[in-house]
Amino acid sequence: MPRERPFLLRKSIWKTLWFSLLRSVKDQRARRLVLGFAGFLAWLLFEVWLLVVAPIAGGQGLNQLIFNGVCLAMGIAAAGLIKRSNQRQDELLNFSITGRTSTPVNDEVPNDIAIYLAERAAIIASLLARAQSEFFLTEHSLPSGLQPVTRQVQNSILRQMRLWEKLDQHELTLVAMADGLWNEEQKAEAIGWCEQLRLLRWVLRVDAELVPLAHDPGVDFSLSHAVLEAGNLIVADSPRGAWEIRVELETAYGYLIRIAAEMRERAVIPESGETDAWMHELRKSLVGDSNDLVSGSKTIGDLDEVPLRQLGLMALARFRYAGYLVDQMGASEHLSFRQREISAAE
Repeated sequence: MPRERPFLLRKSIWKTLWFSLLRSVKDQRARRLVLGFAGFLAWLLFEVWLLVVAPIAGGQGLNQLIFNGVCLAMGIAAAGLIKRSNQRQDELLNFSITGRTSTPVNDEVPNDIAIYLAERAAIIASLLARAQSEFFLTEHSLPSGLQPVTRQVQNSILRQMRLWEKLDQHELTLVAMADGLWNEEQKAEAIGWCEQLRLLRWVLRVDAELVPLAHDPGVDFSLSHAVLEAGNLIVADSPRGAWEIRVELETAYGYLIRIAAEMRERAVIPESGETDAWMHELRKSLVGDSNDLVSGSKTIGDLDEVPLRQLGLMALARFRYAGYLVDQMGASEHLSFRQREISAAE
């Protein structure tokens, strides 16, 4: 299982910095982040020079070396405070959008629930791999004499991992269909599977980080590789608990209602007298280069309709599945996500 990387070695930090650099001309928040990070790197290089280069070049006394070490420690402490400050700002932004505060909940994960989630990760990974093949067969024609074997391969994996009997009726229908016969609605389920697998990989500690919605994650079929290539269930010794998942749930909720407000303003979705005024005020309070939620190098308000819809679907899928996972972590017995969705609709 991957270990938590140091702050400066995390991929998400550098991706955030890159998007901030692209937005820095218009976005005051991005400018502050870029300038702050540049200042931190300048200080870090200066400290390296003081502690390493200067002593080697000219020699320094013990007192000077101690002073330099104290300066370095103070800088590291300042970086830690900046990190905590950013986390606090995220919590305040979440509260301003959702009206909710994240409170600790039971983080005890029963072993049978952890095993069930590992089983679901493998099943969803197989479905996502099959969906990738279905998209490919829709857009390409195989050379004469070649036949697709994805169905055969994936079904063999499910049987080898003893998961065939764990499929629900809908999943059985999909995996039993011949290659290339999924319709558009069935292929579109890949968006939900992708977000479910992202969350499960993160919860089961296959991934040290969860790609944030602010980075415009999109559909990533490669997520299935590590889960299926293992050849057996990936059961974490200490899965992430409900407290960590709830943070992602609240963030997804914030994105979901912001996107819904934007789509309502553009008349992409029908009006609803009960929430129109509230959504209009929400959009009015957030719209702007330095206030709005971001998606990659753009704000939500700047997105075209197609990427806006795509991000909305991703946020909805993450919100629903994160909520399901929070409920499951403290449950005495598991309830399938599909059963939960059906029950909620009734």
